[in-house]
Amino acid sequence: MLEKAKTFSSNMTRRESMALKSLKNNRHIRILQADKGNCTVVLNESTYKEKIASLLDASVYEILRKDPTAQIERKIRTLLTKHKTILPTALKRKLTPYHSKPPHLYGLPKIHKPGIPLRPIISSIDSPCYALAEFLHKILNPLSGNTGSFVKNSEHFIKSIQDINLQKEDCLVSFDVVSLFTNVPVEEVLQIIRDRLRMDSSFPERSPLQVEDVMELLDICLKTTYFQFEDTFYQQKEGMAMGNSLSPVVSNIFMEHFEEIAIDTAEYKPAKWLRYVDDTFVIWPYGPEELQKFLQHINNIRPTIKFTMEVEVNNALPFLDVLVMKQGPKLTTKVYRKPTHTGRYLHFKSNHPHHVKRGVVHSLINRAKVICQNKKDFSKEIRNIRHDLMLSEYPKEFVDSVLKPSTRNRPSSDTTYRGTVIIPYVKGIAEKFRRIGNRFQLRTIFKTKHTLRGTLMKTGPSRDAQKTKQCVYSIPCDCGRCYIGETSRPLEVRIKEHKYNMTQGLLEKSKLAQHAYEEDHKILWNEAKVLQIEPNTTYRRYKESAHMSLLDHPISQPSMDISPIWAPVITAEIKRLQRRQV
Repeated sequence: MLEKAKTFSSNMTRRESMALKSLKNNRHIRILQADKGNCTVVLNESTYKEKIASLLDASVYEILRKDPTAQIERKIRTLLTKHKTILPTALKRKLTPYHSKPPHLYGLPKIHKPGIPLRPIISSIDSPCYALAEFLHKILNPLSGNTGSFVKNSEHFIKSIQDINLQKEDCLVSFDVVSLFTNVPVEEVLQIIRDRLRMDSSFPERSPLQVEDVMELLDICLKTTYFQFEDTFYQQKEGMAMGNSLSPVVSNIFMEHFEEIAIDTAEYKPAKWLRYVDDTFVIWPYGPEELQKFLQHINNIRPTIKFTMEVEVNNALPFLDVLVMKQGPKLTTKVYRKPTHTGRYLHFKSNHPHHVKRGVVHSLINRAKVICQNKKDFSKEIRNIRHDLMLSEYPKEFVDSVLKPSTRNRPSSDTTYRGTVIIPYVKGIAEKFRRIGNRFQLRTIFKTKHTLRGTLMKTGPSRDAQKTKQCVYSIPCDCGRCYIGETSRPLEVRIKEHKYNMTQGLLEKSKLAQHAYEEDHKILWNEAKVLQIEPNTTYRRYKESAHMSLLDHPISQPSMDISPIWAPVITAEIKRLQRRQV
């Protein structure tokens, strides 16, 4: 019975919960994920800020006098309005930015380098160009990956080198571009993209816009490189932002053009040239002296594009997560672990579904099967996997069950589902929901909230609660009653609307204004607060109604009816959320 429902028990002890709260509230430390390797780094807050300050070199970034977000929003809206008769209404609405957040800078520690510098990352989520960049990415993506040098992933790389016959003088070499994204010449790559779109016969299938219209939108996306750090706004002078969703595909397009020029104009050409974004695998047949000349040659093609070089050691060279080794005239491979490898994977006791943990084991084993071409290397890799998983408390029997071929009947991949249900994962209950859903051909997807990473790793700037979007909020009255509402816009914008309705006497537009006018009460605007953040509109309205259901006489009316039998569950959940916010 729901009236007797109890909250599920936590998978953390009381002592662990207290430690978590202490870490979360400690303003003197910054907890971050390492740039490479599944590792957590704890820095003094002062040290973190000093490292960020060292990144903000005046030759690379300039300080802006004010936040340009509103100006960029207006520019994008103007461009989209030009095409309002061409773009579908729903698409135009999705691409049009309102109440955007400025991109913000944070750094990931490079623990594999002396002094542990930070890699600058610019988070563009909810920024003015965020939705537009996603739209353009789908248009540009087919333009890259069509050359013989393209490497999709480790498996593709291994297939690309399996038929190579080495000569005695062949040397394995890797070239790596230094900070590719921030050094791509934007004007040049825009022209490259324009030329490719004009020659692309399938372009009209991907875009309702003409080539020049797309280029206008792309220009503003690539050149919008401003960001916020604390209370200051900066502009990146050259290149593209680390964190822009367009940067990988645009960089790939540029590198395909670059490598064509580099190899065509080289006096001595590599016997093999393969590339994964900014990292290349090369077979060089002309000796070390000519290799140095080739490095100098590719470093002189564009002033901002510079390569570092790594040469084989003991007839072996790492590339991606593959160690490539010479074996007579052939190349063989095995799994390569970088010096930053920690052996950390999803912990077995973490609050995730069983199939996710099986997926962790299966993916590691499958990688070993794909990469290890020698049985001895494969056996050694399986031992390494067992050792690493044991550190994360995976039972031996569990790992063995994944290793053995399964005889269980698995759901057919071509099953037709009538719908999809997304629910929070609660161990023991969520699995029952899935079994019931399967009977009615409903796909059940679990989502995990309140992770340690989300709780402890804070990379964004502190924002005023009044600027919070997509939230359920409350505004109290001096009579003791309370208005509960929900909004997709910043709370401060919604509050201004309430105030306007009140001053203009537009009582039909606001229950809050109507209450204040009819009862002659004072609304306590300064005590307005965010109750919950929820991006999904339907869920947000349910949560709005849930909060109202707990009040005796709310000023507002719920947009959805919730049965009183849910009250115990709702009360327990809201109390739990309130405890987390303390």
